[in-house]
Amino acid sequence: MVDPSFEHRPLSPFMNRAAFWALISVYVAVYVSSYMENDLSLSQFLLMGLLGFLLLGSIQFSTPLFALIGSERMGFAVIFPFQVLLSFAVVFIDMSGTDPGVVWLITMPLMSYICFHKLRLPVLLACGLLVMASFLVPLGFRVGFEKIGLFTFEILPAYVFVVVFAQLAVREIAARNEKEILANELEAANRKLRNHAAQAEELAATRERNRLARDIHDSLGHYLTAVHMQAAAAQAVLDQKPETASAMLGQIQAMAKQGLEEVRHSVAALREDPLLGKEPGQMLRELATTCERDGIAVEIHVEGAERPLTAKVMQTLFRTAQEGLTNMRKYAEASRVVLRLTFDADAVTFDLEDDGRGADALQGGFGLTGIRERAQILGGRAAFVTEPGQGFHIQVVIPTGRAEGAGDISAQEQTPS
Repeated sequence: MVDPSFEHRPLSPFMNRAAFWALISVYVAVYVSSYMENDLSLSQFLLMGLLGFLLLGSIQFSTPLFALIGSERMGFAVIFPFQVLLSFAVVFIDMSGTDPGVVWLITMPLMSYICFHKLRLPVLLACGLLVMASFLVPLGFRVGFEKIGLFTFEILPAYVFVVVFAQLAVREIAARNEKEILANELEAANRKLRNHAAQAEELAATRERNRLARDIHDSLGHYLTAVHMQAAAAQAVLDQKPETASAMLGQIQAMAKQGLEEVRHSVAALREDPLLGKEPGQMLRELATTCERDGIAVEIHVEGAERPLTAKVMQTLFRTAQEGLTNMRKYAEASRVVLRLTFDADAVTFDLEDDGRGADALQGGFGLTGIRERAQILGGRAAFVTEPGQGFHIQVVIPTGRAEGAGDISAQEQTPS
C-alpha cells in the first residue's frame, strides 16, 4: 500500500526547475573539466558521464521510486547503497586518470540528499560517512590512505555547509507542504460549512412551510368549517324560520370576520402574537363560543394553579384546541364537549373529550399530525383515543419545567388517565 504522505512530498530535494538545471550545469562542468584536464579515454569518459547522470536521476526522481516500493524507509534502504556505489564508481574512474580535478563535487548532491529523509542521528552520520567514503576511498587508492587525512580536513567544511543548507531547505519545504495541507483542509472545511449552511437554510424553510401549513389548516380551516355548517343550518330553516336563518347569517358574517382576522394574524405572526396577554382559560373560553352558537354544550375546567405560559406553549394549546373543536364539529356529531387544562409542577396537560360517534380507527389526517408535531417540537407528546359510540379524546402533555424545544420526544399512543 502506497504511503499517502507521498502526495505532499516533492519529487526530490531539487524539485525547483532552476536548481535542477543548475545542478546539471555543475555536473557538465565537472565532466568537461575532467575530460579536458584528465587523460581519460573516450569510453571511460562516457561511462563516467552515464554513471554520474544515473546517480543524479536516482536523486531527482527518488520519491516516485519510493512510491513504487511503497515505503520511504524501505525505498531509501534499497536505493541509497546503489547511489553510494554509483558515486564510488564515478570517482574511481576519474581517479584512474592523471589529474582528477574537482570530481569530489559529484558527491555533494548525494550528501544533501540524505538530509531530506527523516533519519535518526546515528543513521544520518553513518550515511554521511558512506558518502564521504565514496570519494575518499578511491582517493586513497590513488595517493595512499595515509595521505587522505589532510584532504579530508580541507573538504569537511564544504560537506558541513551542504548539510546545514540542506537542513534549512528541508524546513522550508516542510513548512510549505504544511501550509498547502492546511489550505486544502480549510477549503474542504469551507465547502462543508457552505453545504451545511445550505442544508440548514433548506431545513429552516421546510420547517417554516410546515408551520404555516399547520397554522392555516388549524385557523382558517376552523372558521371555514363553522361557516359551512352554519350556512347549511341557515339554508335548512330559511323557509320555515326566516328570523332564525337571519340570526345564523349574522353569525356566519361574524365568523367570516374572525376568520379574516385570523388570516391576518397568520400573515403577521412574526410581528405580534394574538394570544399575547391572555390566560389559558380565557383562550379556551373564546374558542368555545363558536361551538356554543351551534348548540354544542361546552364545559371548561382548569385544574391546578393556573399560571402564565410561554408564547410557544400557548400557541400549541390554542392550535390543538382549535383543531380538536373543528374535527368534532365536522365529524363527531357531538352534543357535548369537555375542555380541561391541568397545571402540574413541571407540565401542563390539555384534554378534549366529546360524546360523539367516535371511530373504529384513527385517520391520521393533517390536523392530528399537526397536533402531534407541535407537541413534539416542545418536547411533549400527544395521544388520541376513540372507539365507536365512545366519542373522541385528545390529550396533549407539554413540559414547562425546562427549556422549550430542548429535544423531540416521540409521540406515544396511550390511553389518557
